Amino acid sequence: MSGGVALTTALGVFLVGIFGGFVAELVHWYGLRTNPRFPEYLKSALYWIITALMIFVSGAFTWLNFGSQAQALTAFQIGLLTPLILQKVIAGAAGAETARSPRANVTDFFRG
Repeated sequence: MSGGVALTTALGVFLVGIFGGFVAELVHWYGLRTNPRFPEYLKSALYWIITALMIFVSGAFTWLNFGSQAQALTAFQIGLLTPLILQKVIAGAAGAETARSPRANVTDFFRG
């Protein structure tokens, strides 16, 4: 590997991926701030579990992609993109025709 910071352990790759996923989730939650249901999300254990799982999956995908050798920036980018891609896939699978309920729900959460 040349240029940049080299990660040489599986744990290092995993943690940098997790950090990327954490940043993606921060951006997602920042985007939800204008959602009138935002206070409901903050109080829901389900949404915090989903958020934690998305961050963990970011690290896992990064590790699966690179193993124990990666450039830190590339590992961060994979971790950052993982929740964004999963959110798009899940929102698309739920269908654009899904009616929005008056209460916050998982589909709305993934749509942002």
